Amino acid sequence: MKAAAIVGLQPLADAKFPNKPEHSQKPESFARFVKIAAVVHGTYVVAPSDGAWVDAIQDGAYIKPKEFSGATGCEGIRKTIKFELSSAPLIIQVSGMTKNAIHLALQPVTN
Repeated sequence: MKAAAIVGLQPLADAKFPNKPEHSQKPESFARFVKIAAVVHGTYVVAPSDGAWVDAIQDGAYIKPKEFSGATGCEGIRKTIKFELSSAPLIIQVSGMTKNAIHLALQPVTN
């Protein structure tokens, strides 16, 4: 599964996250969550366009990143975060934004 979208964000108080973000957020920031019906088991990269906090959640539990890196010199991508995901619905939570929109991409890692 590959997906990319511009995600409109809302004030943090209106985001109504399924799980509280793992990182504390400024009350005046913008946030949102996206539900994905299912993914195939494997390693995926989440790439936000800005320096947002990103949580991946499956079965109500936070998925710890396998690795992450800041992207420099790559227009449209601020960082990449790798997650090992199971074959289950996925929630991506984005928070800590000063803008009300973000570009967000999700792509499987292929060897």
